[in-house]
Amino acid sequence: MPLARPLPSVLLQAQPGPWQLQGQGALRWSVLRLYEARLYVNVRTGLGGGLADFSVFEQASPFVLEMTYLRNLAAHDIVLAAHQEIERLRPGIDRRLLDEWCVELEACLPDLLRRDRLSTLFLPKEGVSFYCNDDLVGCIDSADFCEAFAAIWLDPATRQPALRQALLGQG
Repeated sequence: MPLARPLPSVLLQAQPGPWQLQGQGALRWSVLRLYEARLYVNVRTGLGGGLADFSVFEQASPFVLEMTYLRNLAAHDIVLAAHQEIERLRPGIDRRLLDEWCVELEACLPDLLRRDRLSTLFLPKEGVSFYCNDDLVGCIDSADFCEAFAAIWLDPATRQPALRQALLGQG
């Protein structure tokens, strides 16, 4: 996996570091590699105990999940996959709320091209901000969405347990 590039400057202005790489891995679907992912934590606050044990997510410190895409992906397809995973991981979730989140998510995300870098800043008690390459492309101000979206990669029940372990630096 290539060396990590610095986080987007606009992200660093919004949430100063210093940040350090916690772990990294690649998402594979069948034989295809879809993206390389990196998890960054703030050096001052570290994981805050909330990521390794997802049951205490609300105690987690801010973190960044950065994905460098290896294939073109339409925003709609990303949102559809997120909807399915959040619904699977949160079986009692209010469908209207999930649908509202997905409308917001689709408004935030551009279609991603090969080599695009999507950096998601997670603020566990506030929400998420999305940066594509070096531009802020959207925010969702919901602590509940923040937790549900992060669960796709970090919940122990994720569909990608090897990627989760790699991101947490445990693999």
